[in-house]
Amino acid sequence: MKILKPTLFLLLGLGITACSNPLKVHYDNIKLALLLNEDIAVTLEEVQNSEIDLALIRSGDRPLAKIAKAYHEFDKEKWISKDRAMLVLKNYRIIKTVGFNNDLLAIFSGQKDPLSDIGGLNGKSWQWQVDWSAGEYGYDVSSNFNSSKDTVQIMGNSFNVLKITENIIYADGSNWENIYWVDEESSLLLKTVQKGAPFADRFEIDFVSNAARLM
Repeated sequence: MKILKPTLFLLLGLGITACSNPLKVHYDNIKLALLLNEDIAVTLEEVQNSEIDLALIRSGDRPLAKIAKAYHEFDKEKWISKDRAMLVLKNYRIIKTVGFNNDLLAIFSGQKDPLSDIGGLNGKSWQWQVDWSAGEYGYDVSSNFNSSKDTVQIMGNSFNVLKITENIIYADGSNWENIYWVDEESSLLLKTVQKGAPFADRFEIDFVSNAARLM
């Protein structure tokens, strides 16, 4: 992870100050795995008693870490760590990162993201473009979707879910799969594995607070 510029620290610091009291209370206990040498442990009781939503994240080959949801508005979720790393999600998709070696700046498309409506995803396609902080702009990307019934394990519990597989083809011809495990009844995202480019970090995230709601 690169060292963030002082201006960015200030902006993110102001964002934390503006957040709710529960987030500030828990903030000092939240660390991205880049600050740790081993996987973090979290109990179901801790998750259920938390006043803010928690998730467990593995970024690349780094240890498992804990992040917290700073806000949810306008269909976007901002997840943040103690060292100011940030992920922004919309329609289950990571659309922006802050604090990594090559940050995802933005995603653009003249089409509606199929993930905004998970019903009838099989066979749907999507064309989009992506900008990266290392001076890489307007990279063309295409996606094809399919979904199936599945189960997923979160904190030792099994959940029946809709497994959405997004087959991605990047501008250079590279391809991979982003996967989303969603509870059909509540539309809660329980787990995702995704990345935005061949050179980008692969994020594996368990949304443990969402899972706790369904227990």
